Amino acid sequence: MPRLSTRKHSYLHSEQSASLGSKEAFRVSAIFHHWRFRLLLIVLIFPAFQSAHSNALDFDGTNDYLEVAYADGNAYDFGFSLFTVEFWIRPESDTSNDNPLLAVISSTLDGLLISSNTTNGISVEVRLGLGAGDVATLAYATDLADGHWHHVAVVRDTGNAFRLYVDGDLKDSDTLSPSDTSIDIVDYPARIGVSTHPGTGALGSVYYEGRLDELRVWWEARTQTEIQNNMYGRLSGVESNLEVYYNFNQGVANEPNVISTVLDSATFRLSEHASIENFAMANTFSNFVEESQFLSTNSQACL
Repeated sequence: MPRLSTRKHSYLHSEQSASLGSKEAFRVSAIFHHWRFRLLLIVLIFPAFQSAHSNALDFDGTNDYLEVAYADGNAYDFGFSLFTVEFWIRPESDTSNDNPLLAVISSTLDGLLISSNTTNGISVEVRLGLGAGDVATLAYATDLADGHWHHVAVVRDTGNAFRLYVDGDLKDSDTLSPSDTSIDIVDYPARIGVSTHPGTGALGSVYYEGRLDELRVWWEARTQTEIQNNMYGRLSGVESNLEVYYNFNQGVANEPNVISTVLDSATFRLSEHASIENFAMANTFSNFVEESQFLSTNSQACL
């Protein structure tokens, strides 16, 4: 009998050990498959996130530009509205001539012209008609073609007070008392990356060479704090008073792209899409290119 008891005890012990071993093996297997699944998600999702959220647009300086056709209610037709126009640029080279960034002009000479050059760095001209004293000129005399990204913001506040911010800092200001306080953009398209002849709207011959990202048009005078708090992040597109938002997160960076339009992501309008003119859309230039300086929708740091 003692022998039988010993054998029974040994058998039960072996059975329990086998059961525990099986449970442990199952637990280890479950953990392994759990993390393998999470790793697979990261592998699949991360590249898509990068290509969808880290692009900029590269202009070759030869013939690349964007054009937004004029239409009634055009978001660039500021009228009497306060406004803020902001974007990130990384010029490849500047010349003594204006290197055009944004040209919005009308047959009445109202308009907004923003450019960069070696003399003035950033040069802004706001036209409010043909009368004397109806042109505001802002400038920041530092060449920005230094290989780094720079943020530019132009603000029209109450009383026709205009301000220029570069990298979040106030660089220049001007206040006008014009006879015509309305900036009526009629007849001509808005162009990005190429000059436009005032008075005729004809396409100019000077083109921007460099990269552009996060172009935003607001129908409000953004404060310096608001500019600084939002300049490093992406927007959702539903922000109040946001009229135009090009984040350039289209296509596959540095790869062939068959795209003819830059989409406006400001959901309030969704009508200011810009046609892509003369971009090669095939290389690491004159194409959508990868940039990672914007980290998140609320990032306060820039790489």
